[in-house]
Amino acid sequence: MTAIQHLGYPGWQAAFRWAEKQVTYGNIKVLGKVFGSKDKMVNVYGWQCKADQLVHEAELSDILVHFEADGIPWCRGEDVDSEFRADADVREYGHVFHLELDRDTERRRALARRLQVYAKGSDFVLFVAPHDRRIKQVREIGSFLGDQLLLTTYAKASKDPFGKNVWEDIYGNKCSL
Repeated sequence: MTAIQHLGYPGWQAAFRWAEKQVTYGNIKVLGKVFGSKDKMVNVYGWQCKADQLVHEAELSDILVHFEADGIPWCRGEDVDSEFRADADVREYGHVFHLELDRDTERRRALARRLQVYAKGSDFVLFVAPHDRRIKQVREIGSFLGDQLLLTTYAKASKDPFGKNVWEDIYGNKCSL
């Protein structure tokens, strides 16, 4: 069963029809269009963002749909914890997980400053990177976060963030949420 079916839709077309209705009600906005599977243009829905962030928002939605399907509360945009400003906050198992989706556009220094923000708290940081090379960089840069930092690739997180051994700690040990 796909994540979209868990939400009660028989397929992606039904989910897109629902999203279009939500646009007419003013609950969400069409942020723009990106190339989806089979090079077909698809709408990106959500809160307001800059044009160069559309792919980021679409990929973040690909991950969050799994949390939604399992009834796990999450928020993004202006609703995240303002102290940390993560891409999304997920609340489950009595913990807060700050979800960071990285597209490998920040330099090492900027990434270090970004991760340093999380040292103020004790919440978990779920860091999703585009490839294993970036995970290695983040592991080195964010080692001061210790057990707070869990890492994975976008390919794994968008498929099933709850899968067995999808995440890694800073030591490279595999784990699951």
